[in-house]
Amino acid sequence: MLKHNTMMRFLSICMVAVLLLGTFIGCSKDQNEQPSDDSSTQTSEEKWIVCQDGEAKTQIVFSATSGRTMRDVAVNLQSRLKEVTGVSIPFVGDNEKMQKGEIVLGATSHISSCPELAESETLIQEIDGCVLLLAGGEMVWKNAIELLISNLKQEGTTWYFEKGLSERKVAENFLSLRVATYNIHLGGKDVKYDLSVLANDILDTGADIIGLQEVDQNTQRNKNQDTMKILGELTGYYYYFAPAEEMEGGQYGNGILSKYPIETVDYVVLPDTGVSWEETRVVLQAQINVNGAKFYFYVTHFNQSAADISMKKIYSIAKSNDPFILVGDFNFEDFDVFDANFPGCTKVNNANVNFHTTYDSGYKFDNIILSPSVVKTKSWLIDTTDETGKPHSDHMILVANIKIVFPI
Repeated sequence: MLKHNTMMRFLSICMVAVLLLGTFIGCSKDQNEQPSDDSSTQTSEEKWIVCQDGEAKTQIVFSATSGRTMRDVAVNLQSRLKEVTGVSIPFVGDNEKMQKGEIVLGATSHISSCPELAESETLIQEIDGCVLLLAGGEMVWKNAIELLISNLKQEGTTWYFEKGLSERKVAENFLSLRVATYNIHLGGKDVKYDLSVLANDILDTGADIIGLQEVDQNTQRNKNQDTMKILGELTGYYYYFAPAEEMEGGQYGNGILSKYPIETVDYVVLPDTGVSWEETRVVLQAQINVNGAKFYFYVTHFNQSAADISMKKIYSIAKSNDPFILVGDFNFEDFDVFDANFPGCTKVNNANVNFHTTYDSGYKFDNIILSPSVVKTKSWLIDTTDETGKPHSDHMILVANIKIVFPI
């Protein structure tokens, strides 16, 4: 009986010990185990991690075949990220291995859908598991980087971008516009000088500003019509005419139509070619005011034999007026000459993206040139051929959506 009682007492002590041990383990587990954090799931699904605990979690990528300029952009972005986060994010060429969530500068082999990038409407996109920055000249890159930096967020030791960057509105220092160029052919000959047809063509572009070439002003052939005044009234746009030469009792030259006030306007005669039968050419220069944001818009029409010296003349005038847009019928399609004469500028019609702007022979004569602080987001041609199969001019209308970048 004593042995039995002793045994029972021993078992009771063991059971109590087990219970106490279990309670202790449970308490320890409750104290040491962190509750599941939904934010960790959110981080992986809704955030692009830049760095964590002082360690880089992404990389900056640029095309390995790009020049020094793009490398300088990468260095600038690396420097800005380090200023904010304290971490140096490495940058590599696109010949290196791809990393999910990397920051890609422009079109590279890491982005599979490069053809779409030229027509992008945004400076920042998310594509193929990457944050993609798209920009143009030096000032555009600077502002794109600042826009990206402004979206950096911090949570503890983690720096990140929230996903959905491409859905955000561009900062207020970006002005979005649509511009166009239209050679109306001998003052409107193809529409029998019915200016209402040309006015409808212009309105159909949706352009904020459009430059016109081969504009007649009170000539015999256009039935003495004041073309720019009539087009201005029919469209509701501000207008100006820049005469190049006298013709049939009137004048012939370039015009501008703008939804926004034309603050100052003038024109400059371009260099004489020395060829007696070639026309005098001019460049129209207008300063446009969009709610206080001012920039220059130029309209021209070249003689082919004087294209090179005319480009040099215009650039000497415009280069100090960045931001500027130059539109026109250049009667010229050697894009190497354009590149040489307008350094750092974007040419909408270029060696990589060709627009055959004339109906006859498909010449690439019309162009839109954007200064370094202007970026093209989309461009296209408008065919004015009517239901009878006849176009309203011998030229199509070249249109571009742009963003003008003002310093932050």
